[in-house]
Amino acid sequence: MADASAEKKSLASRSKGLFKLAFGGAAGLATGVIGVYATAIVDKVAKPPKPLANFGCTCDGLTVTCNNLASGESGWWDFGDGTTLEAFDPTQKQVTHTYDQPGKYTVKLVVRNFLNEENDRAVGVDVAPASAKPGGGPQVANLTVEPIGNGTAPATFRIRGEVKNAQQYLFDTGDGGQSPELLPAGNGTFERLVVYEKADQYPLMVFAFGGGKAVKDYRTVQVKAPSAGALSVVAKVTDSGTRAELQTKPTTVPVQVPQKLAGTFERVILPDAGFTFTDVKLGTVTSKAVRGVKAELASDRKSVKVSGEWTGSVESVTRAAGGSDVMVPLTITQQRSTPFSTSPQMVASPLAFGGSFSLTSDDWASGNLVATLKLPAPPTGVTALQRKVSLDLHEMAVFAGRTQDRVVGSLPDVTKPTEEYAVALSNGERRVMRVERTANEVKVTIRPQTAGSRAGR
Repeated sequence: MADASAEKKSLASRSKGLFKLAFGGAAGLATGVIGVYATAIVDKVAKPPKPLANFGCTCDGLTVTCNNLASGESGWWDFGDGTTLEAFDPTQKQVTHTYDQPGKYTVKLVVRNFLNEENDRAVGVDVAPASAKPGGGPQVANLTVEPIGNGTAPATFRIRGEVKNAQQYLFDTGDGGQSPELLPAGNGTFERLVVYEKADQYPLMVFAFGGGKAVKDYRTVQVKAPSAGALSVVAKVTDSGTRAELQTKPTTVPVQVPQKLAGTFERVILPDAGFTFTDVKLGTVTSKAVRGVKAELASDRKSVKVSGEWTGSVESVTRAAGGSDVMVPLTITQQRSTPFSTSPQMVASPLAFGGSFSLTSDDWASGNLVATLKLPAPPTGVTALQRKVSLDLHEMAVFAGRTQDRVVGSLPDVTKPTEEYAVALSNGERRVMRVERTANEVKVTIRPQTAGSRAGR
């Protein structure tokens, strides 16, 4: 899609004069189209793109929501239940329809361009009242995409949503350079920062899995192309450490009544494989066959000793004749520590400036270029956390008439609170990049190499 869009823009730019000639005459649009179709080159310019009936559906009870990703001038929606057809509006991002009865239906979209070329797509949906679905089934709700900045590449977006009735969810940015992540559903809500480094349209998708079922919701993320000479910064954050997994569970320790009705008893219990104990609490022992029951945590936290004294009661005699064991109730907490690390999380921002000036001008009196990057929140439940931040300074440079993304400054590890580095732009001008890091953000300032100097000197 991106290649076709770029080709169209390039052709439109090269054929600007032909458009004026074809459409500027008194004969109007129809005559212009006939005129430009006379040659193969102009035919390619004037002919509109093929219509594409692209959409996806999600169901919530008896209501279906269709996310409109189609391209076309006109058309209609047919929801397959005999209701009136609904006109297609290319500017409407979502279309909803509520069915009167549960069942399986086919949603169909037909789109046309102004030459009446047609394309259609049909999607089957299965709707049922929410009360008829056990637990409501897995759901993805309140999915929002918010640009941080003006949405120009490299662009950062804040993704928020909620996963209901699910054990896991899959987060897919739609960017081939970032692998989908399968994550535990947690408390239901999630928030992510996503960076798209290139201008394009991206289908961001969230899948929820639970009860043997899967549902998805998605949004189209539009990333704009930066202009030539634009500067931006991209930070990559990698966290590592040790994640502690805590488990608290009740357990019961059976103690067999001995043949002798006096003396003490002792039982040792061990944690689950890979765990160590962190706490133990003794419950109420109701048996009259024992007294002085204790539960003691070993100093190395690798065992718990349960001990007490036999009373020689009638209950003990009953046990000797085939009665029940003594049951000692405990609540134990155990912990397992595993190595933890994350894939690089990216945060990006275009460089903003106070006042107005051009990167290629000699006047820096109006202010420096400044960008502040808010770092992702540290992961929870991780000890001995180590955070590595790397930083790249990008410039949109022009080579051989084409705009290219070029890294003009790179810091593999930003560790000091304040550091300064020399960078060179594609036109040979030199700048100073000042990096200031705190626990929660990185501030980048670009200024002339020497105070009071002119750019390029």
